[in-house]
Amino acid sequence: MAVCAATVLCSCSKAKNIEVSEDNITFAINGGEKTIDVTADGSYDIQDCPEWVKAETDESSLKLTVGENTTRAVRDCVIKLVGSDIEVPIRIIQADKCTFIKVSETEVTLPKEGGSKELTVETDGGNIAMNASDGFEATLADGILKITAPANEGGTINGTLTLTCDEVKTDVSVTVEGNICPTCNGTGKVRCSKCGGRGEIEEDVSIEFHVPPGQFLHAYGCPNCGGSGSARSFGPLEGQSPIRRGTGKMNCPTCGGTGH
Repeated sequence: MAVCAATVLCSCSKAKNIEVSEDNITFAINGGEKTIDVTADGSYDIQDCPEWVKAETDESSLKLTVGENTTRAVRDCVIKLVGSDIEVPIRIIQADKCTFIKVSETEVTLPKEGGSKELTVETDGGNIAMNASDGFEATLADGILKITAPANEGGTINGTLTLTCDEVKTDVSVTVEGNICPTCNGTGKVRCSKCGGRGEIEEDVSIEFHVPPGQFLHAYGCPNCGGSGSARSFGPLEGQSPIRRGTGKMNCPTCGGTGH
């Protein structure tokens, strides 16, 4: 049996009236302490207290303490505060599974020089398992989650840290900035935004000549990526002029063409 002490009052007579602030108490799987207010006009005993519940009283409160539930089953009991011709039942339930994992941030970015970030974790579960992608490490102790990554000379690392307890999972997205530009992957070049990588631009100008669409087209080398040449036309005014296509590539707007 757990420790179940009787209330010590000035009067040694048994209580005829007992009132409690709560009569239905719930604990998470990892246990804890909860205190409820008790008003009584005399002394009382605590009965039917199971071994997994510790009950302690003073003149105006009842403190209940429950350890971690490792039974893999829901714990459920009803203890009684017993006075003179009065019994006050208090139901105590303890869960058998984790119901939530809350992390203070779910998106973390670490610099390319390396470093760490600390987050807080709240849960009603016991042991939390962690699975981290390559490129960084994670530790969890006393509710503090620490994510650490070394210096990254390669491209940007985008990974996930998964925290699991029973059937509950919570993901944290982790980005480790790299020494290689993530937009152009270190090449310094991206597809030309003006021609879409074709190196030349074709425009339908039929409406200007009052003819059906597609009858009169102008094409010219894309000047944004190094193209040149006079416009050429097809249709009623068919003819061509020398034209040089562009590369279809332009300097990366993120790194300015350096690749870093």
